[in-house]
Amino acid sequence: MLISLIFLLTGFALLWKGGDYLLDGSTGVANHFKVSDFLIGLTLVAFGTSAPELVVSLIASFQNKSDIIFGNLLGSNIANILLILGITSIVAPITISKSSLKKEWVVSILGILLLFLLVNTPFDTPSYNINFYSSLFLLLGFCLFLFISTRSQNNSSSINKSSIDTS
Repeated sequence: MLISLIFLLTGFALLWKGGDYLLDGSTGVANHFKVSDFLIGLTLVAFGTSAPELVVSLIASFQNKSDIIFGNLLGSNIANILLILGITSIVAPITISKSSLKKEWVVSILGILLLFLLVNTPFDTPSYNINFYSSLFLLLGFCLFLFISTRSQNNSSSINKSSIDTS
């Protein structure tokens, strides 16, 4: 029992420090190449904080343990949305623009519905699996979301810069 607790605490410490190193290094490289703060936040920070879930899901995938993958996915989403957002808003109020809220909520709900539809085929008995092509479809959707978000941020920042320059 004591050994397990020591391993657990050591794992948390290594995870914490590893995440710090990953984010600090990634942010430094991105800043060196003059990547916008929005893109850093959207990609590097998101990937950095999701790296543990990715590793667990990859290991579970190689071991054919899809229940761990879906549990990891759903648990991570629940923790991110309810736990992190709830604790953060207790510490300080969170202000979100209406346009951002509409985009993020629509994408989140569509992603959940898409996953549900891919797992539960309407014309057959539920297969409860995601095949290679479904995975590619999900990855393409994610890339499209990144592209649209980055493009809309670049357009709004160039509009803000031009309005600042003219005044």
